[in-house]
Amino acid sequence: MLSVNDVSYGYDAHTVLDTINLEVIEGEIICLLGESGSGKTTLLRVIAGLETGYSGEVIVDGQTMENVPIHQRGFGLMFQDFALFPHMTVAQNVAFGLRMQGLPKNEQNRIVSEMLELVGLDGYGNRSIDALSGGQKQRVALARSLAPRPKLLMLDEPLGSLDAGLRERLVIELRDIIKQIGLTAIYVTHDQQEAYAIADRIAVMNHGKIEQFDSPQALYQRPETAFVARFLGLNNIVPAEFMRDYVQLEPSTDHYLIHPQSLVFDDNGNLAGKITGILFQGDRYRIEISAGKGIDLTTYLSTTKNVPQIGDSVTLRIEKDDLHPLIR
Repeated sequence: MLSVNDVSYGYDAHTVLDTINLEVIEGEIICLLGESGSGKTTLLRVIAGLETGYSGEVIVDGQTMENVPIHQRGFGLMFQDFALFPHMTVAQNVAFGLRMQGLPKNEQNRIVSEMLELVGLDGYGNRSIDALSGGQKQRVALARSLAPRPKLLMLDEPLGSLDAGLRERLVIELRDIIKQIGLTAIYVTHDQQEAYAIADRIAVMNHGKIEQFDSPQALYQRPETAFVARFLGLNNIVPAEFMRDYVQLEPSTDHYLIHPQSLVFDDNGNLAGKITGILFQGDRYRIEISAGKGIDLTTYLSTTKNVPQIGDSVTLRIEKDDLHPLIR
């Protein structure tokens, strides 16, 4: 449905996007995930038509978007600040795009009612925007984006201004609504938990490049690079020369990732270490271990288990199958 082919963009000798290639299937929700400055929002803006002067091409349904104005692309856009019109009612905000399309008033009213019911705001049409909570404003912004039935919905940190608990709940509802309608969507965020919750596939961006484009499960289980692993909070990255003291390894790989759940305390284990930190996280403890030679490892223990103390000597079992090779 969408192809981004060899897109690069920069200014004043500063590269923001570096030869980006991306394909999105119809009905798919993809997430552009990365730190501030990684290029994710710029890529969204290039696709939307908000940025010009890039090289490469953006193709939607087989048609190049070059010289197609933003208002003719049929895209829906939703941003962090919602950009709602305070002088309009909820219904008038939702109907904005429909009025631009020139739809008859009765058709506008029908679609507005459908959209408000879809986002859980049935009966809110005559309310003032100022009378709404942050979560309700987010739903109005979503309804306004969905009302014109866009061929592509683009969301840039849409939950960024909301508190964590509300974000966690709304991101699940957002995915359900997008899937219910059958839209194709691009979602920008810096929050990996948000990305896991909403996306079919995630493109992890770093300095204007896509480091890895994969399903949430594959990203977590099989990160391809040390950057992706660390960005996802997987910090047990060890040099091959260290691990060769404990298991037999292929000579071609320089670094390995050990998933935290693969690190198991075992009195007969093959790796000795010392507990350097314990952090309570509700349903589990995060355990930090020094394994010597400058190697620090992290594992987790259920709160139902016996918890060691800082300074305790421990042994862990590591098998070759627990090690995931990293490209770089």
